This record gives sequence, C-alpha cells and structure tokens, in this order.
Amino acid sequence: MSDVDVAKRAKQYVDLRDKIKELEKKHEEELKPYREARQMLDGIFADVLQKANVKSMKTEGGTITATERASATVSDMEAFRAHVVNMGDWDLADLRANAPAVRAWADANQQLPPGIKFTVMQTISVRRPSAT
Repeated sequence: MSDVDVAKRAKQYVDLRDKIKELEKKHEEELKPYREARQMLDGIFADVLQKANVKSMKTEGGTITATERASATVSDMEAFRAHVVNMGDWDLADLRANAPAVRAWADANQQLPPGIKFTVMQTISVRRPSAT
C-alpha cells in the first residue's frame, strides 16, 4: 500500500458525505414549492380529465394524460402463501431468490442452487469518529 494518510482520507470522506447530505437537504427545500405547484396542477388536470370523461387531452400547451399505476402489497404473508400454494395461483406471486439463503445453501452444498447466478459486490463505508 502506498503512503496514504488513511485517517485524513477517512475525515475527508465523512466531510464529503456531510456536504452532500447538506446540499441534498437544501435542494429538497428549494424544490418543495415547485413540487407543490406541480401537485396542484396534477389535481386540476385529473379533475378536468374526469369531467370530460377522457384519459388524455391534447392542448396547445401540451398533451395531458392520466395513467394508472397499481400496487399490491402483502398484508398477511401466511394467508397469501397458503392461497397461492393450495390453489395453484402461482401467477399472483413473483418468485425471486433470497440472497442470504442462497449464500448459506451454496456454502453448505459447495455449489449454487440450479438456475441461480450469485454476485457479491463490495461497498465501502466510513463512520464518523465517536466523540471522546
């Protein structure tokens, strides 16, 4: 390793992280009135489209379109899992690999489960020094 002053670089890292957080907070505060104005316009446009009974409207200022985005969250995992398994309604669920469980299985079996690609990425973090 080269002659790096690691303590100095760690302090720089913490200072940079603090500055980024400060600028992000300032940026959020600066954006707040613009986001509120846009939200007000969204409400106006939703009302206009609903009253006209249309999903979109072309205007000289731009085309206004209402789209839907659905979200489904599980409030009772046991009931949902039982329904999917017992009724065979597999299309109701997304199946994905659980990384910690895959790692443990691979460690125990010296191989990955079939059909799994496993990747480990290294990240670096620096904690603020504790007050002494």
